[in-house]
Amino acid sequence: MKARAGLKKQLSRHFQRASFDRAALLIQRLTFIVIGRDKHNMILDWLNRLPQQLVSKDLAICILGSTANEAIRDVDKSRLYSQKAKLITAFFEDDAASKDSDAATALGFLAGIEALGYFYAGDFNQAKNICLRQLEKTPMHEDRAQCILNYVLGMFSWAQGELETSYKYYLEAQKLARIVGYDYLALHSTGNLANINFARGHLNSAAEDCRTAIQMGTTGTGVESAVLCYAYLLLANIYYQWNDLSQALTNLQHALDLSAILPEPVIHLNSTICTARVHLAEKNKDEALKSAARRSSSRKESLLLHFWATGITQMCLWTRLWLSIGNPGTAQDHARRWIGSLELSLRQLKLNGVIAEVIKQNLYGSDIRNIWTEKELLTTFG
Repeated sequence: MKARAGLKKQLSRHFQRASFDRAALLIQRLTFIVIGRDKHNMILDWLNRLPQQLVSKDLAICILGSTANEAIRDVDKSRLYSQKAKLITAFFEDDAASKDSDAATALGFLAGIEALGYFYAGDFNQAKNICLRQLEKTPMHEDRAQCILNYVLGMFSWAQGELETSYKYYLEAQKLARIVGYDYLALHSTGNLANINFARGHLNSAAEDCRTAIQMGTTGTGVESAVLCYAYLLLANIYYQWNDLSQALTNLQHALDLSAILPEPVIHLNSTICTARVHLAEKNKDEALKSAARRSSSRKESLLLHFWATGITQMCLWTRLWLSIGNPGTAQDHARRWIGSLELSLRQLKLNGVIAEVIKQNLYGSDIRNIWTEKELLTTFG
């Protein structure tokens, strides 16, 4: 820890003296130490201060830039860094990973970055195959590469509705992340394990995972990682299921506060939807309508699939709200909108080879499953 702090001080001095070549060399040394930690803003500050010609020719720095921008949901910048990384991947021989730990880690992260591109394009099978092939090549003792590959494989399996397989990958990623000190990946893996337990109906286990994540993501001085917005949102959903509406609202407010720090509009939208549902359960229809009317932040989001899912959820919620208030005419209008959108979007998803499980069991633990269970009921009003 002291050695790492010393390197950061040394890096700061290099920047102050405009010794950018030395700064770049030091960032190379730090890359696979900080890459899996919750230090993305610090990393991006480093990279923004380096001349672009130094960034563009260094593989480790390009990988660092791609993963840091991915973490803050700036997918466009992440892709720019990944494209630069691909231009210099010829530097590595196929057997490099067996000789150099940093090379093994670099190849693992490169495979993950490439796979994410296919994942966002809807080609889940190709994304998964890229990581599986790299995992087979990666020596068992290379914990950092094994960690990132298990993590993204957990994501891809979850999106395909393979809950048991996803759970296995996330559990391995969580274990390895703790070993190598990748607190960001450990935190996310724990939160995703909670989501899987929630999807299984194991609410007590899901709640325990959420509390573990919150403990992991809170410093000794009480400062919370913004990533905990996921855990607080899921915990709110669990309390809603347990009919503890006060605790549900408390956790929802926590999720909303943290989502304002983390650029995560999906969390913001899901939180406002869940807040409306809680107010509806309280029979506070005025507050429910106010919550449902709120919109997510205006920031552009590349994960349109999740926006589609939460958009359908919001229209479904409006249908339920108007029915409960006794206004079937307005409910009918909303029902027609989301049912038509659902059918159109599912046709498009099938063309892209994406199965409906990605929506039924989406990554953010929202109430999208209710659309399928309630469709017959709501269609009668359409």
